[in-house]
Amino acid sequence: MSGNTQRSHLVLLDFSGTLSMGAVHFGSPENLSEALRKSGLQSLGVRNSKEFWSQCIVPFWNRGGTSAIGYTALLAEALRKQYAASPEKALEGAEHFRKLYFGASRIDDPWKPLLEFLGAPGKATGIIATDHYMDATEHIVKELERMNLRGISVKKSPEIPQGFLGIANSAELGFFKEEEGFWETLKGYIPYAGESIFLVEDFGANEPSGDVYGNSRRVLERRRKTGAHLRKVFRRSPEIFEFSLPRTYWKTPEILMQECAVRAKNITRRLKEALS
Repeated sequence: MSGNTQRSHLVLLDFSGTLSMGAVHFGSPENLSEALRKSGLQSLGVRNSKEFWSQCIVPFWNRGGTSAIGYTALLAEALRKQYAASPEKALEGAEHFRKLYFGASRIDDPWKPLLEFLGAPGKATGIIATDHYMDATEHIVKELERMNLRGISVKKSPEIPQGFLGIANSAELGFFKEEEGFWETLKGYIPYAGESIFLVEDFGANEPSGDVYGNSRRVLERRRKTGAHLRKVFRRSPEIFEFSLPRTYWKTPEILMQECAVRAKNITRRLKEALS
């Protein structure tokens, strides 16, 4: 184990829709429409949020979420193919849009106490496990640095060093979290002895209504598959802390963030008690 003590608890944390509500709130119709205007994508022909999802995201998501191509390159490709944008304009617009998206995808402050707890040397391995584009790994590292914490991709270290949070990104592992391959690949990187598994996850329930990832049927199926894969791969039943919020909260951002803070604080308390 390269000199590190094997840790006996595994805590898995989702990113978009859990640690970062901004990442999913960015995709609301009003926010997305503004981003399309600011980035220049609207002038390239992307008329509204519905069209953005159907033409620029959905057809390319499977490749973007399981390969190294990256958000900017994939969005630029979509703009060239779907809107006949020139390579220069497509790349310029895609990069501008990417900056807006990741700029909104901040880790919410109420999660900091839990992340500090998991990032400290101890018996728990904390992993931020996300279905995302390749760019997200570096972004999450920087977000952790903003909180005076340290993160590292599970693929860049033979095992996660003490004092670090691991980052398991579907784009790096080549599988989505609802696939067994994601967890099989992750297991090869983490110093985990097998005593207990905790999962903090929205399963896509908090995604914008226009995003097929947040389809209610797919959310339920994703929850079932993820739990089954964790049981099979790690031979332990995960304790799941579901972080889904009623759509009524989304109408008022202040109420939404207040509810997020309450739930994050409650999950943090329960996890600390379980890991003490």
